[in-house]
Amino acid sequence: MRQHSLCNSIACATTQHNPNNGGKLQRYMSQQHKTTQATPDPLELAQGLVAAIADKKGEDIVLMDMRGHALFADYFVICSGTSDRQLKAITDAIVQAARKQFRAHVRHVEGEAQSGWVLMDMDDVIVHIFTPSQRRFYNLEGLWKEAQIILQVQ
Repeated sequence: MRQHSLCNSIACATTQHNPNNGGKLQRYMSQQHKTTQATPDPLELAQGLVAAIADKKGEDIVLMDMRGHALFADYFVICSGTSDRQLKAITDAIVQAARKQFRAHVRHVEGEAQSGWVLMDMDDVIVHIFTPSQRRFYNLEGLWKEAQIILQVQ
């Protein structure tokens, strides 16, 4: 059986000449490279999450550039929702948008919609979803006032 390997940065495939199927070449994907994906650009991810939040009618959406101000994230996305149900809908929309559009995963979620604050960690992008009263109390925009606001959606 002859074997040829074709490799590139996206996937590795092996073609084999198989005499049992009339001599046709068969292609096998290497399990190691089958799911190889590029890491999404953090700014593109953050902008996509802003769009997902806006689709769920999130309010006062802010995208902050945290580079040079925080070592743990490049961008903050901060928004408000008017009810527990809306905070949950925004949370679900963020998970779906990250997964489907950017093939990114939410690494950690802290808090629940009922608490009034949900933090979603995607490594370089952190999303804060607040009720208006919790947002005023924690005042992240004031705490990180040195960070540049890249985008604000009322």
